Amino acid sequence: LDLLTRLVDRSLLSADTSGATSRFRLLESLRAYGLDRLAEAGELEEALAAHVRWCIELAERAEPHLGGEDQLVWLDRIDAEQDNLRAGLAHAATSDPNSGLRLIAALLLPWWFRGRRHDARHWLDVCLAKAPDAPAPIRIKALGMSGLLADAGSAATRPGGLETELELAERRQREAIALGEGIGRPRATMYARLGLIITLIGRSIAGLAYDVDEVTELMTRTGDDFDARGDHFGAGILRSTEAVGAMAAGDLRHAAVATELARAHAAGVILLRGRDDDPP
Repeated sequence: LDLLTRLVDRSLLSADTSGATSRFRLLESLRAYGLDRLAEAGELEEALAAHVRWCIELAERAEPHLGGEDQLVWLDRIDAEQDNLRAGLAHAATSDPNSGLRLIAALLLPWWFRGRRHDARHWLDVCLAKAPDAPAPIRIKALGMSGLLADAGSAATRPGGLETELELAERRQREAIALGEGIGRPRATMYARLGLIITLIGRSIAGLAYDVDEVTELMTRTGDDFDARGDHFGAGILRSTEAVGAMAAGDLRHAAVATELARAHAAGVILLRGRDDDPP
């Protein structure tokens, strides 16, 4: 801190103390100079790779907290590093696509929460295309979460519109489920099934054909798995999705039951589920 303070005093660093955490930045001219010196020393690639590793570590450290009571704290931390994370993705996409896919897979959920679907979709598509042989656990996470990015807003600018977007999401999520079952990753498979449910409910809301019996079976199986693991976060999203689907179908009583279940999971309580006409 003493060194940083002296550099600020000499106008070699700028300090931003407006937020909860002080942040120090190099002046642009000094940053360019430093990059030139790293390149001359043959150390630039390793420095950039270290930066990518730092981005991955931050994003993956945030993941377990995104479904807990300190969710907003970690979303704010991710928000504060947007420039770093985009720079890390840009470098990894060309120099180490597997690391790029690992990074965007960890960022899909926080970026979805914050409404950054456009950024997330761009980098997901880039990294999936460049890393076809990425390790299966990384692909499962990336493919399984991809359906969160299929929404009417983004579909409006893409060929084929929302139906094509949902079909792409469904293909990716079914691939994730198959991969997860194939390598024995039950938790990853469970979340890929949750993603597929969200996509199929999206088809329902859009007035597109979908298999009602399959959705019912998926919800039952996935709900049982979440309850067995005590995963309130996943179960809460599942029941919220169920409520939206029921509302779209005009079944408000079913929607009320599912909403109450979602609320209970948000509070960390597992309720035994009765019939749709028998609210807990």
